[in-house]
Amino acid sequence: MTELRAEVGVLLRTSDILQAQYDSIKEILMQKEKEKGISGYSDAQDELLKVSEQKGQTDEQKGKVLQDMSDMSNKLNQMIANKKAQLNPIIKELRPLRAEAQELARQQKRKKYRLRLCVDTTA
Repeated sequence: MTELRAEVGVLLRTSDILQAQYDSIKEILMQKEKEKGISGYSDAQDELLKVSEQKGQTDEQKGKVLQDMSDMSNKLNQMIANKKAQLNPIIKELRPLRAEAQELARQQKRKKYRLRLCVDTTA
């Protein structure tokens, strides 16, 4: 346990040293940019990297959403195809029955017309 505490202390000290070196280098870089007339270049570059990283994450999320939508679409198409397959035999049975119903409706209409003619002529 003592070794771990010592290691944590070393790591914290190393982190502090590296942060101080980073800050020092960043300050030197900013001075050089100012001398060259391009102050803010490194900040802009850092920002560009962040934006690029965010764009990559967004594109990845978009890809997942599109894949989910594609999967859902395929699933719905499969469900529709299954329902069509279930309904096709029923529709095939229904077609001749519809034709027969239309023919019976025509016959009924003709007979009704004839009946009216008979009732009108006898009245």
